[in-house]
Amino acid sequence: MNLRPMNDVAFQFVFGKNERKYNLINLLNAILSKDINAPIEDLTLLETELTPELIGLKGCRLDVRALTSEDHHINIEVQILNKRNIEKRSLYYWSKLFTAQLEKGQDYRELSKTISINILDFSYFSNEKVHNVFHLLEKETFERLTDVLEIHFLELNKIRQISVNPDDSLMRWLRFLGSKDILRLREEIFMKDKEIKRAYADLEKLAADKNARRLYELREKATRDWISSHNSAREEGIKEGLKVGHEEKARQIAQRLLSKGLDLDLISETTGLSKEELGEI
Repeated sequence: MNLRPMNDVAFQFVFGKNERKYNLINLLNAILSKDINAPIEDLTLLETELTPELIGLKGCRLDVRALTSEDHHINIEVQILNKRNIEKRSLYYWSKLFTAQLEKGQDYRELSKTISINILDFSYFSNEKVHNVFHLLEKETFERLTDVLEIHFLELNKIRQISVNPDDSLMRWLRFLGSKDILRLREEIFMKDKEIKRAYADLEKLAADKNARRLYELREKATRDWISSHNSAREEGIKEGLKVGHEEKARQIAQRLLSKGLDLDLISETTGLSKEELGEI
């Protein structure tokens, strides 16, 4: 069974379970290697459901949420569909994770570094970078306000368009996550990277788990349905736009012909507008 790691059910199965948290540690170390002083050696997986503080406010369900031994709070989200809101969604999730750390009476100084990681199966930013990292910086001097906010975006679609360095562990992980045909990566990556090989073996276990496989298939169907409805709506919008554009053009032509005093029957025949529509003009 050719399973997609970017399906959120599959991603949680491989990276979001305590018995397989070694996969998450390995992935995070590859992503954060340039931003942390030492590799993550251990972490605790936390509840992914963040309830709103007040009735009526929006809660959220995270894909994977973890607390490292350095007290860094980390959220990883995988997104297959481009709904054009990922930056605001990520900031919202980050804020929930950040504010959830404090209980009544605690000091703001107790707030720890919070990292949001978004793995996207589409291109989003206009630059050519596969991995974009954002902080709070002063507008002109670029001085960092604080290190508690860190948001990562990794765009899998971009690695399909470039030559990937096989010695770069992050690029190997992203190829694993973004492969459309994961079986083709066996010889190329799995046999050379024991960590990814183990993650792939864990992914294969999903096929043998009846409940997990059912959830995986439901998620795949929901994704296909969304794409289909989105494409249909887009086609209808294009058709409607062309129709409106054609009618507007016809009205403009009719207005010019009417100003010249031409016969209504001739104008109607030329533009396709009825005499009643010409009367409105």
